[in-house]
Amino acid sequence: MRPLQPVQIEAMDPRRFEPVISIEEYQDLLALIDRAAAALQGRVIWNVNSTGTGGGVAELLRTLLGYSRGGGIDARWLVLSGDAAFFEVTKRIHNRLHGFGGDGRDLNEAERAIYEGTLAENAARLVPLIHPEDVVILHDPQTAGLVDAVRGTGAAVVWRCHVGVDHPNARVHEAWSFMRRYVRGADAYVFSRAEYAWDGLDPRKVAAIHPSIDPFSAKNQDQTPAQTLGILMRAGIVSGGSPEQATFTYGDATPGRIDRAATLLEAKQLSPSDRFIVQVSRWDELKDPLGVMAGFSRHIADRTDVHLVLAGPAADSVADDPEGAAVRTRKGRVACASGRDPGPCPRGVATDDRESRVFCCQTRATSQRSAARLWTCWRTTNGRNGWASPHAPVSGANSWRHAISAATSP
Repeated sequence: MRPLQPVQIEAMDPRRFEPVISIEEYQDLLALIDRAAAALQGRVIWNVNSTGTGGGVAELLRTLLGYSRGGGIDARWLVLSGDAAFFEVTKRIHNRLHGFGGDGRDLNEAERAIYEGTLAENAARLVPLIHPEDVVILHDPQTAGLVDAVRGTGAAVVWRCHVGVDHPNARVHEAWSFMRRYVRGADAYVFSRAEYAWDGLDPRKVAAIHPSIDPFSAKNQDQTPAQTLGILMRAGIVSGGSPEQATFTYGDATPGRIDRAATLLEAKQLSPSDRFIVQVSRWDELKDPLGVMAGFSRHIADRTDVHLVLAGPAADSVADDPEGAAVRTRKGRVACASGRDPGPCPRGVATDDRESRVFCCQTRATSQRSAARLWTCWRTTNGRNGWASPHAPVSGANSWRHAISAATSP
């Protein structure tokens, strides 16, 4: 097994938020920076998770730890190691925490042995790095089995869970029962919503911290229509024209350029005049790409010339998601079997955050589907938004009819 992998963190000045928040909020931020720097002087804030790239947690950590370092905090990031068997078990736990059956296999003593054995090896490498005055933040189910070993160093341990559901079903309770012994010893628990907190944990230790979005990230920078089209052409997604303006702005305001092509599952490119709906997500059953394709095929494809684009990271770039390649392969097989060429057709693209931003600028509508929460939402370039929420029983058919109406109306 390879050693724990450190992730390089670029320091970012938190004072850059001054123009985007109120005067009172900015003064509170400055006071917080001063208090934190004084309280944490000489202490390391360790963050441990299961991947340095791909997915929301890695994106969130890169931002939060960058601003922490820019504020004078010694924040560090380590990625644990694991083999295919370990990540199959943790993916099963992840799916259960969403109330989703996943591969349908059990969480029994064999899975517990794999989980504990892998984390014991990681703990042996992690513990010597930690001092008693440090703080260790462990992220998600993959790291929960490190809690007791880290507590043995005398350091404070926080376990943060980025996944959950408002209304847990039997599968969720099964995951809680499997995992509770590992997290119970933490000094604090952080969930993305208060409703996600597990039964059986000390409520006095529970905090809710919502996910963070950096307004200065590359995907949130303004760009011209020429830049948008140039990037899509350089990536090989749109044909024709010149990709000379395939440029963008990094989160630190420095310029960047797209120099490589994306991986397309279909050989036929879009034309600059094509209209399309896009979903950008990991290749995950929970994101329901096959359901999105089915809805598009049944309720949109025969009624319009709009195309569907499913975009996501390279399947092998997300180390802790063993299902990604299989989901993308199934998506490709379904797309090939659709026989819709030429004409509206589902298309798969392996891309990154910068190209995802381009899709959101160029697309007629953006869809986000969650199989776990049973909702579909979309945002259209004509400023209209809509969603089918889990609390309003809107069928898949009606959801897609609303989406296409929003996408194609003037």
